[in-house]
Amino acid sequence: FEGGVTCSSPPFEGGARGGSLLGFHSGPGRGDMWQPVKLLKILGILGMMAVVALFSGLLTMKLFLVGGDVTVPELVGKDLREAGNLLKERDLRLRVEEQHHPQVPKGYIVSQKPTAHTMMKKAREVKVVVSLGQREVLVPDVVGRKVLQAEIVLQEKGLSGSEIVKVFSMRHPSGVVIAQSPSSFKRVWSGATV
Repeated sequence: FEGGVTCSSPPFEGGARGGSLLGFHSGPGRGDMWQPVKLLKILGILGMMAVVALFSGLLTMKLFLVGGDVTVPELVGKDLREAGNLLKERDLRLRVEEQHHPQVPKGYIVSQKPTAHTMMKKAREVKVVVSLGQREVLVPDVVGRKVLQAEIVLQEKGLSGSEIVKVFSMRHPSGVVIAQSPSSFKRVWSGATV
């Protein structure tokens, strides 16, 4: 070939660096790191890492958004020990307040918050009010007070003044308490009627 260029390497060998047609180096000592097999291994590892990350994210979301919810059990009317066991089974905590109650026996739950069948996250607190039972109170002296005043005093002591009998009296003004039963300073259970 006259005036032409001569080629020292076979066709398709990639010119000066001796690379292949696809641009990958081949042969010993020529930078094996870009061989197609190694590239596929790297892509495979990256793909597996993406799958593991996706699975971990979905599992975490399920645990925090769905798996952590439990139903609050019915505790009203149960004793404190039974309520504690029911909450422990659901991974909930118990917070107790006590107060006297005229109808609920001592040691039994009067109310709860949140109410039964409410959904809530695990490890949260359920507040209950436990009855201390009835309490004894001294009946206050309400003779000589206006009826409305007497009812307020009785309510403050945890008593009821709902049984009012009206009578005519020339000695006492209208709307004033002239007698009471039980008598003042007698011990009665809270909630009793005077």
